[in-house]
Amino acid sequence: MGFFLYSRISNNLNFIPPVNHMHIIFRKQISILSKYVSIILIGCFIFMGCTKQDPPLTPEQQTVQYLTGTGNKYWRIKEIYVNAVPVALTTSQLEYFKTYTFYAIIETNSGTFVDKDNSMGTWELKTVGHITETITNNISGNIVLDLTINHLDANNMDVQYTVNGQTVRSVYYAN
Repeated sequence: MGFFLYSRISNNLNFIPPVNHMHIIFRKQISILSKYVSIILIGCFIFMGCTKQDPPLTPEQQTVQYLTGTGNKYWRIKEIYVNAVPVALTTSQLEYFKTYTFYAIIETNSGTFVDKDNSMGTWELKTVGHITETITNNISGNIVLDLTINHLDANNMDVQYTVNGQTVRSVYYAN
């Protein structure tokens, strides 16, 4: 039919646009293309949803994570008991804090700590229920405390140790 179709009506040449069927062809191609794109997108979403997850934490790793958070956790004293008897906390004791730090570069269950009294040292998780703290900046030499973990979660810590024949229980909250 060519590009132009002319018709002679009343002695006038009138332009009649050619019949274009290209939009029908493109509509079919776009329809097929959109199906392929949809399938690819659905596949991507499924693949992203099924990506590898980190393995679950061991009980020791979970304990370290509760103790140190994402590497550094600040604990404040809430209660103290000596031989199961509650102790009235002084203002200084209420302001007491301890910070536990874990260095994830090293694959051990240990780290460092510092407290409000400027005691610094190392800690090591011996078992899920037992931590050994070593105060390393005491002028008289290192002081080792074996802490029994009564309870530990992301927000609360309850530990006890025995010193000079007395059992000291300290309850902390994460801040």
